[in-house]
Amino acid sequence: MSDLKLENENRQLKETIISLRNKLELLHSQMQKSFQSDMSDLHNRIKQLESTIVDIRKELDASKFSNMKSMENVTVIKNSEIAQLQDTIISLRDRLEKIKIEYDKKMQLQMSDFLAEKKQLKKTIFELREMLERQHAAK
Repeated sequence: MSDLKLENENRQLKETIISLRNKLELLHSQMQKSFQSDMSDLHNRIKQLESTIVDIRKELDASKFSNMKSMENVTVIKNSEIAQLQDTIISLRDRLEKIKIEYDKKMQLQMSDFLAEKKQLKKTIFELREMLERQHAAK
């Protein structure tokens, strides 16, 4: 009985070992498939992220180029405006200088006229005084 019992126990242990081995192999196979699936998903996600990075870099480069072009255009426009304003300033300075010269000439002429008129009036006053004194002395 003991041999039969031992054989029976031995057979059950073998069956248990086989069953456990099958479960372990199945579990290993499932884990392998899950791992492969996860790796594939991760690989796809990495590719998607890399593609997104490339797209964003392209967009950033295009934006930089566009901004540089805009800055160049603005610089050209502003430099042109500055040049026009500088030309206007030079022109206005020249006109102001001419007006000042003309004003100074007119002032000198007017002063000269005033001095001549003053001299004439003094001469007239002097002559009238002499005439008056002669008339008064003759009386």
